[in-house]
Amino acid sequence: MKALRQIALAATLMLLPCVSAAQSLDDVPDDEWNFVITPYLSLPVATTGTTTVNGFSADVSLDLNDILTNLNFAVSGRFEAWRGKFGGIADIYYVNIGGSETGASMSTW
Repeated sequence: MKALRQIALAATLMLLPCVSAAQSLDDVPDDEWNFVITPYLSLPVATTGTTTVNGFSADVSLDLNDILTNLNFAVSGRFEAWRGKFGGIADIYYVNIGGSETGASMSTW
């Protein structure tokens, strides 16, 4: 149920830019700063690789069900700022995935 709510929320956020009115670049004055925030959604079918935390490495292999089951929070989007022909773009991704610890235990002194 948690995964279904998260998918519904992400789909709603993804549709928000479509609902807002689009502004033509021809209508934008060159002497004013303009800003655009665009949230978006991407679902990885599978994630594999190696992760390292505090010098400890572990292999990771997750399918979509594993990711949605353990997903705590995720947000992604694009921020644009421009004035005339000068501007910048930032793509931002944040994912918080929780899970259970398996394998060797780690302790620090």
